[in-house]
Amino acid sequence: MDLNDIYTPLEDAKKEIEKRWNDTKLKKKVEDFLGREHLPEYFFKQPHAISIEDVATPNLYCWTFIGKAYKIGLDPFHFEFLDDIFITTNHDKASLAKMAFYHGFDEKGNMKKTVKRIINLDGKEEKKRIRDIKTLEGELLVDLHHRLMLKNFPNAKIFDGSEWFKSKGALAKNYYKHVLAMAICHGVLFDNFLNYGYEAKLVNEILLPAIKETEKEFGCRPIIVSVAPTDKALEKHWLAYPEFIKIML
Repeated sequence: MDLNDIYTPLEDAKKEIEKRWNDTKLKKKVEDFLGREHLPEYFFKQPHAISIEDVATPNLYCWTFIGKAYKIGLDPFHFEFLDDIFITTNHDKASLAKMAFYHGFDEKGNMKKTVKRIINLDGKEEKKRIRDIKTLEGELLVDLHHRLMLKNFPNAKIFDGSEWFKSKGALAKNYYKHVLAMAICHGVLFDNFLNYGYEAKLVNEILLPAIKETEKEFGCRPIIVSVAPTDKALEKHWLAYPEFIKIML
């Protein structure tokens, strides 16, 4: 299976989720597999646009995700893992701690940015749970990012799925089939999977086999939509923030 083959075009995803949501037999099979424990009740009342996140935060990736979700009439659902471990070698996590503010591109195509350090980066916070980390100002890192989210998206559905992830085995190799099952008929999973760097192992050893297993289990593939265009997903600005966010800190 080629990585680009896993994605569904946005408008096709809208039609497909509408069809599957009304398939009561399929929905029951998925719900029996997922269980209802450690998931919010609203997840089962309507289909959602699902984003798996360390912490919900209003970076450019998030703004793009929310725009695409509303374009197909789905409420965004920010499904967090706040008990996950913070490591600076993970670019997504590092971007929460050292925020870059996007000022466009220069004539050579390089991102213009300013940067603000949010936490102590001397190694003291390394391998702590994300929920336990404090900013240089003494605020919990999670609270800071949630505050920014809710200033920009007051009705955001943000849910800490830590207990759910742990109940499914805590490691990606254990829980990824369940993540994908969420995107069979209860929602559309929005993500960009990169066959590059540290993510290549996740893609080849966990994601692609899990998609095959999920399709075999339910008779259809999970509905996955790319947030960033697949040919631009490696560009660094997705993890940066609109410059007006800086004054909200």
